[in-house]
Amino acid sequence: MRPTSEPARTTGPSPVRLLAAALAAALVASWSVLTLPYLSDDLDHLHAAAEFLEGERTLLAGWLFAPHNEQTLPLMRAAFLVGALLGGWNALPLRLLLLAVHSAAAVALGLIVWRAVGQRTAAWWSTILYAAGMGFAGGVIWCPSNAIFLLGGAAFLGTLWILLRWSHRPDLAWSLSLAGVLLAAMGTNGAAAATATLPAVVWLLRIPLRRWQWAAYPAVSACLLLAARWNFERLAPFPATEISVRTFLAFEWMAYLVPLKFAVAWIPGVHPSWAVVLAAGVLGWAAFALSLRAIAADDRRLLAALALPAAAVTALVAYGRSYEALETLYWTDRYYYFVLAPMAAWAGLLLARLPARAAAVLAVLCTLGAHGQMREGVPWNGYREHAAGLGHAAALLERIEAEAAQAPLSLTDARLPLAGVHHGAMSLVCIVRVAHPRGVPGLTFVQGSMTAVDSARWNRLADAWADERGVRSTLCAGGGKIRSLFVSTLDFRRDAFDEQVTGFHRWERPFRWLPRQGTAQIQRAPGALEIRAHAPLDLIRRIWPEADSIRVTVAVNGRDLADVSVGGDGDAVYRVEVPESLAPAGHTAAITLRAGRVWMPAEADPGSQDRRTLSVAVTSIGFAGDPRMNGLPRCATWSEAAP
Repeated sequence: MRPTSEPARTTGPSPVRLLAAALAAALVASWSVLTLPYLSDDLDHLHAAAEFLEGERTLLAGWLFAPHNEQTLPLMRAAFLVGALLGGWNALPLRLLLLAVHSAAAVALGLIVWRAVGQRTAAWWSTILYAAGMGFAGGVIWCPSNAIFLLGGAAFLGTLWILLRWSHRPDLAWSLSLAGVLLAAMGTNGAAAATATLPAVVWLLRIPLRRWQWAAYPAVSACLLLAARWNFERLAPFPATEISVRTFLAFEWMAYLVPLKFAVAWIPGVHPSWAVVLAAGVLGWAAFALSLRAIAADDRRLLAALALPAAAVTALVAYGRSYEALETLYWTDRYYYFVLAPMAAWAGLLLARLPARAAAVLAVLCTLGAHGQMREGVPWNGYREHAAGLGHAAALLERIEAEAAQAPLSLTDARLPLAGVHHGAMSLVCIVRVAHPRGVPGLTFVQGSMTAVDSARWNRLADAWADERGVRSTLCAGGGKIRSLFVSTLDFRRDAFDEQVTGFHRWERPFRWLPRQGTAQIQRAPGALEIRAHAPLDLIRRIWPEADSIRVTVAVNGRDLADVSVGGDGDAVYRVEVPESLAPAGHTAAITLRAGRVWMPAEADPGSQDRRTLSVAVTSIGFAGDPRMNGLPRCATWSEAAP
């Protein structure tokens, strides 16, 4: 271990050159995903940024420190706002910003290796491997909302570098490290757990802090975790999660996977079966343990110092995600971002023992392999669905811009149903404000009522947009407000109807899977209720050979009306008479389907990793007498939108 006095500046690797190498490696490993659209929770952060720009959220409590998925994430909130200001709906600027932060973290790791063990070559390889580690934790780039681990991890590595860089001035190092851990916790609250390990890290790195300074870190960790919980409970009760056997199992499983995941992260096309995972995990740890004998004692102290914070974050993830299936914990690579630092440093120390040319060739091959492995982890189908939904939103925005350019236009906000996007809908404020952070000239969102003239303009605009895109008019103006248009027949061969269903699994054209229970909100129209569905008996009989159907109970507005037996010879239509007194014409009826038996694809097919709970596939549900069931509804011909 290097002495605590500051080494000569000329002896270490140049930070500028390290950064250039890190940026190059990160770009090579991730270039093919940089232009993908936003996905999943990205839209939650964009909605929050848009509502802040529109004045619907306050700066601190309402936006910057508003909880998201049990966490307080001001750095992520700010990053998405910057992304909107720079690129609108183009996610490239935000991804480049995140790549820059990731590359800076790689430089911090390289400088930590240099200052801890004095190995210049190992510092270079650690930096490059960390930057290129997209096959190990690339989800933090292709899905920017996953980058909470990146932002927190980068700040925490910066904190460790500060402690080493200013170790000859302990009081200054300690003061700056407190600012560093605070910044890291604002990136991901998991960094607060990593802070609790700093006394051991300081001891391993031989940083001469006072004992009371050591003791301050666990106290700061506890305060940060309690503050995050208090901030969440301002709005809702904190989710009840207990430390259980399942928690320890999840932690042990994730730790067990680390060497194997790191090994396959550089080899495209390698997706081991569960039998291989179970066996190779043992071999991975055995190889890792043997390799430690090839490096010096100071090197092992460094790896331990990097591994302890990663283990703390992993334990917190296991605590919060212990309910998830083991295969989900394996595939969700963002959970392992903190582990990338000790693994990259370990690999860098080993590469430094090879001849320079051989190490360089291996590093280039690993970087190219990481790119291929990361591509294989991207949910391309999900991105295609998101891109289609965002394309519909962009086309609507063009019509809004054109209409507002002709004459001032006042609209009320509403959620536009869009098949394939996160939560199945986007607000008009989000569609407009992300693309135009300063607003669209001539367009105003009002809290009160729209004028009759603006309502008519919106309805014409919405129908023209629907005709152009080949979709249904889903938002119509009536009664001074833009509201969802509830239809009386949900035909999943045409659309997802996300705004009218709850409990069903995501849309898989031409049907939606019903789990144990699902509900559809539809307009009552004349005629009987018709349900078109089927059960895949060829799969179900692999679990229950005697099965000939699945019983489904049909309830309307909370009252059970009938049981139907859904078979498996293709779609069949099941009719249920609904009394007028139970669901009057023109009112919304809640149609609930409850399955008497459920199954999992993974139970029927050993090669499947799909552990969803399924029952029957529903193709359509609606009232037979609706004269509009065979056409796409239009605002101009619809009498009134549903409340």
